[in-house]
Amino acid sequence: MRYRLLIYLAILALPTSLVAQETLTLEQCKDLAAKNNLKAKQAQIEYMAAHEVKKEAFTKYFPNISASGSYFRTSTPLIDMDLEMPGLLPAPIPVSGIKDGYAGMVMAVQPVYAGGQIVNANKLAGVGMEVSALQQQKNGNDIALQTEQYFYNLITLHEKAKTLEMLDKQLISITLDVQNAYNAGLCNKTDLLNIQLKQNEIRNGMTKILHGQNILQLLLAQQIGIPADNFRIDTMIVYQHVAPENLFLDPKNAIDNRIEMKLLNKNVEAVALQKKMKVGSYLPTVGIGAAWIYDNMMEDFTNEKQSLGMLFATVKVPISDWWGASHAIRAQEAKIKIAGYQRQDGEEMLLIQIWKVYNELTEAYDQIAINKESVAVAEENFRLSNDYFSAGTLTLSDLLDAQTQLQKSRNSYTESLISYYAKLTEYKQVTGQE
Repeated sequence: MRYRLLIYLAILALPTSLVAQETLTLEQCKDLAAKNNLKAKQAQIEYMAAHEVKKEAFTKYFPNISASGSYFRTSTPLIDMDLEMPGLLPAPIPVSGIKDGYAGMVMAVQPVYAGGQIVNANKLAGVGMEVSALQQQKNGNDIALQTEQYFYNLITLHEKAKTLEMLDKQLISITLDVQNAYNAGLCNKTDLLNIQLKQNEIRNGMTKILHGQNILQLLLAQQIGIPADNFRIDTMIVYQHVAPENLFLDPKNAIDNRIEMKLLNKNVEAVALQKKMKVGSYLPTVGIGAAWIYDNMMEDFTNEKQSLGMLFATVKVPISDWWGASHAIRAQEAKIKIAGYQRQDGEEMLLIQIWKVYNELTEAYDQIAINKESVAVAEENFRLSNDYFSAGTLTLSDLLDAQTQLQKSRNSYTESLISYYAKLTEYKQVTGQE
């Protein structure tokens, strides 16, 4: 069993291939995730797209320039008639022409007033860009938190593997004592079988750790964007436990730093702008423009092509749309109220979340001290049990129970440490401290 366990531990410590590996700290993993994670890249592209939308909205301030051209050819001339001028012409003169032709026009229209639609559209595009930036920041926080969870879960498995190695060393010593006792006729074979069951239990636990570590290694690799067999994590962590009260931030003050709260505020702002745009769509629009027209329509008669320029002004009044305007505007006002209720509900839930995470951080911090004490008690209990067993005043079953309690206490201590650091990061995020 000893050699099998060492093989398992060697597998846990080695990569899936024999290529050179880099040892990565937690901060290095976070940096890689921020640069390589596919969701981070997607968020960056979404921000760039929002920036382009804002640029596109800005172009609406400038004249709308268009050009058009046409060509036609008919089966018979457009003009085919006899010109009669009694008293001037002795007989009708046949007139025929314009069987084909072309025309072109260039026109520029400058919007003067559009009911505020252009201004509000630009403001709305600006809000969209700000929302995209906030979403990118929130996405980065989520990626960092997920990366940290994968990292610390690997640390947990590493520490549990070390505990199993320690238990295996203890069992080797116990096995020798029981085997000698059995050879001397001082114990039953059931004691040896119980040890074998315990060894199989450790072996089964190590197998689960191996499989769990492989999956977590793959997940972390996908998170940071590098092959799983190109790195290993740094398991040498210096644990520093800061009391939660030293990190406490009043939730009512912290909530303004939350990205989620800023997004809720932006949603209210966007809905208000949408209402202004809806109102503007029912207001008159005014524009001024210039056009240049060129054609050869009369070339058959004058042997000249024609061109002309003109200035014009347009006014558009959507009279028939006013009927439904009041209903559409009321619908937008209802959406503003809904956005306000959503903001209020979101704010209340964020406050609850902050308190919840703080309580969980406090609980994890308290459990570290409790579980550390439990480890010390379990170690002393196992030491005494081992002495009593060697003296023949304690059964093997009680000794194995003491070992099981030691394993549980060590695992609980490791889990409380990892839980504390995970909750510490989460608390800093939900209070806007990072």
